[in-house]
Amino acid sequence: MMGTAKTGGVVTAQTTERAPGSFVVVDREGGKVAIEFRPYHDTVSVLKGRTAGFDLLNGFTRDQARRLTEMLNESVISVFFAATGK
Repeated sequence: MMGTAKTGGVVTAQTTERAPGSFVVVDREGGKVAIEFRPYHDTVSVLKGRTAGFDLLNGFTRDQARRLTEMLNESVISVFFAATGK
């Protein structure tokens, strides 16, 4: 799927892969929490055999992470991955 990206004020066409999915709270080592993106389908080549996620700031509670994932799941349509040509 073709998309556009803004690079240094110039919009350029490039190949973009999109993945609809959901965000979930996961436990990490040391009692930390993180947010993981789980695509609904295994169709994005860059994600095959991989997991995408976000490490959260120290002190972020499970409840704060849960509220953030709820907001992301209500607001984000898909996650996209684009080649930058670099």
